[in-house]
Amino acid sequence: MAVKQSTFSGDLKSERAVNEFLQKYLYSRLVDKGIIATFNSDTTDDQQHNGIDTIVYIFNADKTVNQNGINIDEKTALHYAKTNLMDKSLPTFAFEISYLKDGKLKIGWLTNEKYAGTKVYFLCWLWIKENANKYALSCDDILKIEVMSIHKKVIRDNLIKRALGRVDIKVFEKSSVILRNKMSNKRVKRLELKQKLEPLINALDEVEEHENAAQMGIYPEKSNRLSYPQWVLSSSDALNEAPLNIVVEKDELVNLASSHWVITPNSFIVKKSVSKK
Repeated sequence: MAVKQSTFSGDLKSERAVNEFLQKYLYSRLVDKGIIATFNSDTTDDQQHNGIDTIVYIFNADKTVNQNGINIDEKTALHYAKTNLMDKSLPTFAFEISYLKDGKLKIGWLTNEKYAGTKVYFLCWLWIKENANKYALSCDDILKIEVMSIHKKVIRDNLIKRALGRVDIKVFEKSSVILRNKMSNKRVKRLELKQKLEPLINALDEVEEHENAAQMGIYPEKSNRLSYPQWVLSSSDALNEAPLNIVVEKDELVNLASSHWVITPNSFIVKKSVSKK
C-alpha cells in the first residue's frame, strides 16, 4: 500500500537542508561575484510562516547597499527529487492554488494574502544521495540543485490572466474553488488551463459519467494528451492535503525566470542571469 505523504509535517527538515545548501553554494557565491550585496537566512518564525526563507540585499546605483531587502520564498519539488545525477529533472513545476488542512479548504501559496510579503520564488529541483530520505534530508544529502528565480507577480498574474482572461485574484480564487469541487465530484484529475475557468466549469457540469469525459476533451488519466499548463487535483489517498495545483512546464518557466543556475558544492553554472548592478 502506498504511504500518504504530507506537504507539511514531513518536509520541514528537508526545507531547512535546502536552505542551508543554498546559503553555502548559491547565495554566498552571488555575494562573492558581486551580484548581490548580502543575504539573511536567519528569518524569524513569523517570517518563515509567511513564506520568507531568505532576504537578499542588492546594490544601489551608487554601490551602497539597498536596505529594502527582497523576500525570497524557496519552493522545492521535494517529492520528485532524483537520486542519479545523470537523470533529468522533473520537466514541470507545481503552483499551489488550494489544499486541505484538518478537513478545511485553504487558499494556496500562489495567491494567499498571508504570503503577500514574498516577492520572488526560487524554484528548486533536487538531486540527492541514493540512500537519503527525501523527507528528512541533511545538507550533505544534497548533490545538486537547479534553481530558477522568478518574480511572484510575473508567474501569478500570467496564470490568472490565462485562466480568467484578466487579472482578478479574488475572482480567480472563488472560481478555482468551484472548479476544484467539480473536478472532485466528477473524478477528474487533470484539465488544461488554456480553457477559461467559466466554460471549463460549465463543461464539467455536462459530464455525467467519468467515462464520457473524453468526449469533451477531458482525459483524467492520460495527461500526455493534454497541453500544459494544467490544473492538477491530487487525491487525498496520495497526499493528505489533496492540493489543487497549476502545473507549468519547465521550459516555459525558463522564459519567465530572471535567473537560472545549476549548483553543486564544487560547481556553479549560470544558465541565465540578470545584469550585475
